[in-house]
Amino acid sequence: PILRDGATGDWLGTFVGHKGAVWSAMLGSDTSRAVTASADYTAKVWDAISGQELVSFMHGNIVKSADFAGSDESVATGGQDKAVRLFDVSRPDAPTTLATHDAPVRSVKWSAHRRLLISADAGRQIKITDLRSPAPASALEAPEPIASISLTGDGRVLSCAAGRRVLVWDADA
Repeated sequence: PILRDGATGDWLGTFVGHKGAVWSAMLGSDTSRAVTASADYTAKVWDAISGQELVSFMHGNIVKSADFAGSDESVATGGQDKAVRLFDVSRPDAPTTLATHDAPVRSVKWSAHRRLLISADAGRQIKITDLRSPAPASALEAPEPIASISLTGDGRVLSCAAGRRVLVWDADA
């Protein structure tokens, strides 16, 4: 992946290491780390300043989405195997499965505001997992297949692209 300045588009650096298409990239809370999800069955954490790979999380299938969860020491992933996993950066070989979907996972997002992990699949389902609770995830249903989800910077509004619609929910509700 190539890191570019958001305002100017200027090239800032390149992360070399994936052997397949990169489906998503997110910067950590202080922008010193980045996480990527790839068709090479891995998610990787990078030093966003030097471009050095810090850790790789192996999966059994394509990884479509990754996001830092809570701190830059935890990473949530989702992909073709329909599972949402949480990895500890210091123990990349011991993930916890947080949720499973009926269709491949397209997007995972961390809501720092509510300490929730939100995942959406290629079907119509969005699952919301509270990492503080052992209770099963709550769910939302979109009227058409989901392309992606997004949270506002403050984590209070969840939006979803589904078919020809954009759906919006109050994440506090």
